[in-house]
Amino acid sequence: MLGLALGLLVGMFVGGAAAPDELADMGDLLRWSAPSLRGINDVAEAITIGSLIFTAFALVPGTKAFTSTLLAAALSAGVWALAGTAYLVTTYLAITGS
Repeated sequence: MLGLALGLLVGMFVGGAAAPDELADMGDLLRWSAPSLRGINDVAEAITIGSLIFTAFALVPGTKAFTSTLLAAALSAGVWALAGTAYLVTTYLAITGS
């Protein structure tokens, strides 16, 4: 997560996305939250899908590793759903200018 935050900061400053827009500025909160929520969404998606594939093909059902990997998949799926919903709302607000 530290690498995600560092990459977000460097990428936004180097790419110019951290600067306010000239015509229609959406505000600091939306400018910074949309890319960070997208990053959290993508990481949670990767953890969820990776955990489920690993559980399906590499682990024996009924073991402690099987159960803990399914728990990790369930928790990351919840984070994925919440981050995706928050990203949807911030994208809507950025497009409509609200």
